[in-house]
Amino acid sequence: MMRSVSQPEGVQSATVARITVHINHRLSHKLYDSLKELNVGRFFVEPSRMVLLQEKKRRSRLFARVLSLDENPAERISFCLPTDRVSQVATSLVQEFRFDLAGRGSLYIEHVTSYSPGRSTVHDSDEQSNEEAPSTASLDGFRTGLTGMTFILSNPDAGNQVAKTALELGVCVPYISLGVGTGIRDQLGLLRVTIPAEKEIVELVAPDHDAEGLLRLIVDECRLNQPGRGFAYLYPIHSAALSPRLRIGRQEHAASIEQIIGAIDELRGETRWRTRFATAGEQSDQADSLKRDEREVSLICSEGHSDSYVATASRIGVRGATTSKIRALGTDADADAAPVGVVAHERTTMIVSASLVESLVQGIVKDGLFEAENTGRIEITDVTAAYSYRRKR
Repeated sequence: MMRSVSQPEGVQSATVARITVHINHRLSHKLYDSLKELNVGRFFVEPSRMVLLQEKKRRSRLFARVLSLDENPAERISFCLPTDRVSQVATSLVQEFRFDLAGRGSLYIEHVTSYSPGRSTVHDSDEQSNEEAPSTASLDGFRTGLTGMTFILSNPDAGNQVAKTALELGVCVPYISLGVGTGIRDQLGLLRVTIPAEKEIVELVAPDHDAEGLLRLIVDECRLNQPGRGFAYLYPIHSAALSPRLRIGRQEHAASIEQIIGAIDELRGETRWRTRFATAGEQSDQADSLKRDEREVSLICSEGHSDSYVATASRIGVRGATTSKIRALGTDADADAAPVGVVAHERTTMIVSASLVESLVQGIVKDGLFEAENTGRIEITDVTAAYSYRRKR
């Protein structure tokens, strides 16, 4: 549960729902129009790619089937809403874009604490707590009991390796976007050349009971337990509508294995029956290396301004940050709340010790985030576990 952070003067904070949609590129402009019709306010867009397994047949009987990765252009779209609007907006999007059909995309909902200028349209009239969840649990097409997983990777093609592992295990469709690492890398002097600045960001959604086991597996297979390879973290997902098909190829039976598993999940009302990893008490030494008291701090600002805020974070003690180029679309209800024509933005993500969050928010606000930029905002969410390389002593 997120601890409350004192609210800086002139800044509005609220518990809101952050909706993230990963959608096939060919449907993205239709989604823009729908979001404007639904009056969700400002939403943020960045390019990504959707990764599936492609099954091919070969003439040789020895290797009759070969699995390779198939990549499709997609877009990652995110926005925040008051919790009382989530059901209406999320249901409308699921019904219109049919995420239950293969290759269209996924939608998931998180709880975040949002800090924005006092005139922002994202607000809670009754100061809702994190325990008040959007009423989406019973909606058709939504799943619960899920954990989000983000991997920020330094090595070229490491994103595809993580995606392939997740797909072969039948977890979910992975989405990969790009970012640039800053912060601790800039303090390494000549050693910085050994760690690429460009990062691949992989997003997955897994059942709660398998998330840490999957994390351990990917850490081993992608060698995140070696210095400079990257890091990963887990965070709670309230509910999601996930793409059902993980592979492309000729379907030889009346239903795919993913459809069969989905039907059993629906009959049983949960996914714990297909647990495949050891419980927390049976985990290896990696369990002890997971950080538990962390937060994800996501900072959105106009393009070119993030470096100064990362420098502030570094002085406070935050060890690193990843910045992605995004576009801001849509308009706020108050036409004066955002300057017309500002579309180029940056999103900087930092994994921060809970003890540093308040100082970080105060420092960024003091640096003038909301004075210089009416479109700026800070979003904070819980991190249930985080993994990064730590040298053994």
